[in-house]
Amino acid sequence: MKPFYAVIEGPDYSGKTSILDGVVEKLRQRKVDHLRIREPGATEAGVGIRNLLQNPKLGFRFSPKAQTLMMYADRVETQAVIKEQLEVHKLPVISDRCYLSSIMYQGVLLGELDLCLKLQSDLGIKKPDLIFIITVPVEIGLLRAKKRIGGLDVLDEVAINNYTTLNNAYKNVNTIISGNYYFIDGSRLVSESVDEIISIMDAYYA
Repeated sequence: MKPFYAVIEGPDYSGKTSILDGVVEKLRQRKVDHLRIREPGATEAGVGIRNLLQNPKLGFRFSPKAQTLMMYADRVETQAVIKEQLEVHKLPVISDRCYLSSIMYQGVLLGELDLCLKLQSDLGIKKPDLIFIITVPVEIGLLRAKKRIGGLDVLDEVAINNYTTLNNAYKNVNTIISGNYYFIDGSRLVSESVDEIISIMDAYYA
């Protein structure tokens, strides 16, 4: 399989991580060497940024603009990792999220879309060869959220409305930013989604 940069994307609770695990396992079974990364978190800087943003116990609160700048700082660092893998080692990169998550979360939800698009252009962030967007109906996503965190009582009305907005934004991503998108139904068996993604990879990079 030729070197490529593919990403599994989608809103929380879409089944993204389980599907990514399945894709990676398929590549291992085929003895396809590859690098699996996550954004943020592919570098030490990314791990630190993730901790700052996601760990409320640290006591930090960042404005939407600051969050956006931090996320893109990580993406600049991650570009070097991706470039080395593709150009030097000639091996595929499979990522859990990419710049598209910032477009959706910091851009659409937090109101910093113009900044995200400007940074995307000015910083020359590489677009993935393939972006697989995992989609599920809103009600399924919220049901999965309920099972994972122990009850919807911790999700207030704003969060629920945001989930709907996020889901719709992913479905209409082509109206926001261009890319080589494939929409994958995450409401079925994980193995079915994995097989579809592998089939698309095979056809695209044969």
